[in-house]
Amino acid sequence: MSKSAFIRARIEPELKIAAEAILDQLGISPTQAVTMLYKRIIRDKAWPLLLNMSNESIRKDLSKDDIKIDNTNHLRKAIPQKEKAIQLGLDDDSEKEITLKLDLSVENNNSFVRGKSRSLKEIEEWVLSDYDFKRPEKDSDIYEITLKYTTYEDLDEQIEHIIGEAASIADRRHCHMDDCDFYTFDGENSYPFSED
Repeated sequence: MSKSAFIRARIEPELKIAAEAILDQLGISPTQAVTMLYKRIIRDKAWPLLLNMSNESIRKDLSKDDIKIDNTNHLRKAIPQKEKAIQLGLDDDSEKEITLKLDLSVENNNSFVRGKSRSLKEIEEWVLSDYDFKRPEKDSDIYEITLKYTTYEDLDEQIEHIIGEAASIADRRHCHMDDCDFYTFDGENSYPFSED
């Protein structure tokens, strides 16, 4: 399919310059970034970024023309916190163990780079090996990983560490992470798990 459609958006020049500088460091063009965002929206049939609409700073950053919001966050399926705590086993302060699905997809930054396989191997050896993990299907992007934690925050910190280390390894191999999503097997809860 040819890439013939155009997207126009007006944004502040400083925002454009700053974002494109970061994308350039990552080896991603603005077109690739928008394409990845659109593919993710189609795949998930939802907005892929968590926006807590009760966060005052986000509301100040967004004008009424940017997005229509109300105080109920329709961008992410809400689960009552008590029910969520019970599902995740957080209804007491003892150490818990949870096995999550990890959707980890690494892609080469361009057609001249061949670091994808080595990146995944290093992520498995250097990051995931610190945890109990398995890859049920050899060629699948889905892993099962078991984490021990006591609080939502502890669980999120471990996940942030995994994401950061995996992204760093991919970057060193001139690749990028297309996906790095953690969620429960029933699909009801996903990272971040900490309470708002």
